[in-house]
Amino acid sequence: MPSQLVLANKLLPVFSLCFSSSNNLKIFGNIFIGVGGGGGNPQVESKFLQTTPLVVNPVATGAVSIYGTPSIEYFIDVKAVKIDDHVVNLNPSLLSIDKKRNGSTKISTATPWTELHSSLYKPFVQEFVNKAARRRIKRVTSVSPFDACFDISTIGNSVTGLAVPIIDLVLPGGVRWLFMEPIQW
Repeated sequence: MPSQLVLANKLLPVFSLCFSSSNNLKIFGNIFIGVGGGGGNPQVESKFLQTTPLVVNPVATGAVSIYGTPSIEYFIDVKAVKIDDHVVNLNPSLLSIDKKRNGSTKISTATPWTELHSSLYKPFVQEFVNKAARRRIKRVTSVSPFDACFDISTIGNSVTGLAVPIIDLVLPGGVRWLFMEPIQW
């Protein structure tokens, strides 16, 4: 969609996604198409706005892809994952695209949950479960496709929402993308 809008409207080939920090499904994020990247737009550029570039994987990764073409999906360069400010022991080569074009962290607006490679998933979930247990958050029977499920009545509140272990992605330049509230169904 961004590429089609850029071509149809003769815009700069850049776009930005601003995701809402709220788990309220009525509060939306924003997409800026054709602006940013030093374009002088005061609504986008802010000293308080942390940014990270999108990365193009030179190898197509989608379900429908043509061999030898770059991916049409969006990726970010993740350096580490933290839970409650503790670095999770993960294989960092799977978080970023390496020189052999392996690994990556894909950004998707179509999948409403995070998917991880199994070698990342196991230590991540174990760390999250351990941090939740320290907060006396009670684990309950899993609901497919999720392994770690919790009793919401055992989760306290904080000024930002539910008092769950804080997950953040460490990006280049020390930028941290915090995930502070779980999805509630």
